[in-house]
Amino acid sequence: MSGYTAMAMAIGGAAIQGIGAARQADAANQNAHRANIAARNNAIAEQQRNQYQAQVERNNAVIAEQNAASIREAATEAAQRHSVRVKNTVGAAKTDFAANGFLVDDDWDTTIWDLTTDLEVDGAHDIATMYHNAELEERRAHLQGRDFIAQAGLFDWKASQGDTGVGYNIG
Repeated sequence: MSGYTAMAMAIGGAAIQGIGAARQADAANQNAHRANIAARNNAIAEQQRNQYQAQVERNNAVIAEQNAASIREAATEAAQRHSVRVKNTVGAAKTDFAANGFLVDDDWDTTIWDLTTDLEVDGAHDIATMYHNAELEERRAHLQGRDFIAQAGLFDWKASQGDTGVGYNIG
């Protein structure tokens, strides 16, 4: 082999190596570009998930407040129904006593007055218990709503913290 042939082969080998290195650099650049796009897409998806979850939590808070109002209305209706039942029971007791010859509109120191007053007091106690239980349930619904709002705030914060790749050189 002559010196020129060896030199030509060396130059050719160097050129092939240069082309190979350029292709490797281009492939590495494309992989980095794809990784940047994937990272940006993942960040955007995470931000959107957090925004969605925040909205779900806000919707849940509205439902919790609606539940609280519903509990209050249901307690009022139940108390009214129970009050009518108590009055009907007292009236029926007085009717039975009168049918058996007892004076039902007698003084406060009679047994009949004691019995009917006991029915009224027990009925009032039942109604107070209904309202108390409803207040506890209503409070629980309000607290649950506040928890949902807090969760929504957390998801909003998470969504605002995500890096969506705005600064990446992807183009």
